[in-house]
Amino acid sequence: MELKIAGHSGCRVEIVRGDEGLVVRKTTGSPSYFDRLRRQAEKQERFYRDFASESFSTPRVVRRIENPSCVGMEMVYIHGRSFVDYFENAPYTAPARFCERMISFLEREFAESPECAISDELIQEKWDSVCRTIAANDMLKNDRAIKDLRRASEPLFRRSSGRCWPVGVCHGDLTFSNLLFQEGRIYLIDFLDSFVETPLMDLVKLRQDTRYCWSHMLCKESFDRLKSRIVMAEIDRRIWDHFSNRSGVADGYRELQCMNFWRILQYAHDPMIIEFLKTNIAGFTGDDDARL
Repeated sequence: MELKIAGHSGCRVEIVRGDEGLVVRKTTGSPSYFDRLRRQAEKQERFYRDFASESFSTPRVVRRIENPSCVGMEMVYIHGRSFVDYFENAPYTAPARFCERMISFLEREFAESPECAISDELIQEKWDSVCRTIAANDMLKNDRAIKDLRRASEPLFRRSSGRCWPVGVCHGDLTFSNLLFQEGRIYLIDFLDSFVETPLMDLVKLRQDTRYCWSHMLCKESFDRLKSRIVMAEIDRRIWDHFSNRSGVADGYRELQCMNFWRILQYAHDPMIIEFLKTNIAGFTGDDDARL
């Protein structure tokens, strides 16, 4: 049996029957992506070995694939519910319970991520890369509003103010679309290497959904969107209230979330998504914290 499923990285993702039952096979034939997929597999293996708990786990990697034309991995297939299905049908206590578990998970990441100096060059190189990609995107390069937003964002990424962020452990793409809900456990999938391995990035990606409802916008399923937005707002309030006063979190989050939206925008071609990203980037270019 072989069943192809959707992927967002350009990798080939299939459900196949292996020696241990159903497995998800994720591969790439693009040499430029070989190292990234290797790092993602290593990250998932480390999490399964060192970080899994009664509340959170990840599919076990059962086989690594390595040959001159293809790199990838096979992992145990997890039959879980999407966040839409879970919160649509969960009891009213589910958001609070989810927050407790997610806060505990993020606290553990912070505990294993000592604060480190972040070089200005690292941030500026990432920003320069984004600007080059936007300049090559026919949908974006002549957009006057985007040019204005780039100028307004420059001070945020060009500043030299001694960034000191927790560095060590993060999932890298902790959006709700990468969570599978199964009974009392949440499975994390699609780990991603980040240009800074910081739990702040997991806050960024989590709030991409709880604050900005990104996965809702992309979801094609039919569900009660008003109810779901109310649930997301409650989750966002609880988690942000818990972490926002931690030293360095608000400043680091603001910079990384703005960069996150720019990194999505650089590849965008859908007019609706482009407008969504432009609107939210604008919220990070002023002096207030309205978008936090």
